[in-house]
Amino acid sequence: DVYPLNVEVAARLQKPPKENRQRYATEKEIKVILKHGSPVIKGALYMGQRVNETYRMEYADRVDGSKNWIEIPPEKMKQKRPHRVYVTNTVWRLIKQHRAKTRTVNDRYCWCGYGSRGGGHISIATINAEWVAMEKRLEKVTRADAKKLQMRDLRRTLYTWIEQNLKEPQTATAVAGHKKDGMGNVYGIYDYEDEKKKAMLGWEKYLNGLIKK
Repeated sequence: DVYPLNVEVAARLQKPPKENRQRYATEKEIKVILKHGSPVIKGALYMGQRVNETYRMEYADRVDGSKNWIEIPPEKMKQKRPHRVYVTNTVWRLIKQHRAKTRTVNDRYCWCGYGSRGGGHISIATINAEWVAMEKRLEKVTRADAKKLQMRDLRRTLYTWIEQNLKEPQTATAVAGHKKDGMGNVYGIYDYEDEKKKAMLGWEKYLNGLIKK
């Protein structure tokens, strides 16, 4: 099924302010990641979740056998409560590419480890090493006056894109798995699943459009 989208591929990210350390990736940086990043790094960009939450994702986390919805259990969440994430088809393709590289039989973790770690999820050390390699590529397109892009900034990039293009800060909050503000955290029970799906499909469309440019 295709969720109706009102997001154009041409939707752009505004330039981050120079003085802000908590920055997000520019389109030039995103294009470099999409062109040269490993499946693991690209997966972080497309999913927009915390790294330690993303890479411990299990096939058993799928919701009622759904292909696209997973529910991260509370013990894996910083907020210590379950968080549903819409995983796009592009992410599943990246997971397949990653698993082909590892040559590991692992039916539990989506992002499985290499070698002796093959029975578990990919290690943070491996992820960090892949990001260091990515940083060398990014140096060529990052503004001289900008702070170095960190992997956690990929999550902030998705959050910012949703706010700028969909004008729905509450959806950005839901996608990120943050607590709601004020009394909404106490009384708000709406799950925003339709909005999250729309946002993630729009983000996928935006990123895939950059690949073609």
